Amino acid sequence: MANLIDTSISGIKTYENSPATLQLVYNENAIKNALKLWITSYKGDIVKRPNAGGYVTRWLFKQMNDITKQSIYTSILEGIAIDFNNELQVKSLSVVPNYQKRTWELSLIVYSTKYKFETTLSINLQG
Repeated sequence: MANLIDTSISGIKTYENSPATLQLVYNENAIKNALKLWITSYKGDIVKRPNAGGYVTRWLFKQMNDITKQSIYTSILEGIAIDFNNELQVKSLSVVPNYQKRTWELSLIVYSTKYKFETTLSINLQG
């Protein structure tokens, strides 16, 4: 299996009495990391692609209802197909509003057609 490497969303790790090091993630965690960054991106955040990103964040401050839920769901499916060049297949997607906390609870399972593994991401987004 090919090794997929990414820089962690948490960035740099520091240790006492030693220089800071860049935290790396591999394979399934690299895909999970990329999806977290992608989901929380705003339109224009992606370097050299001013129209990419913002598929989910554009809906976060809208009214929490079934229309917004369906819009988030559809935006994720369409955005993954566009921005990940069909290298990720969505196996499962759940978008659940938590009205008391005013958050959207997303659960996503994707399969990497290029690297041949599946990964699961659960994330709560504040609206």
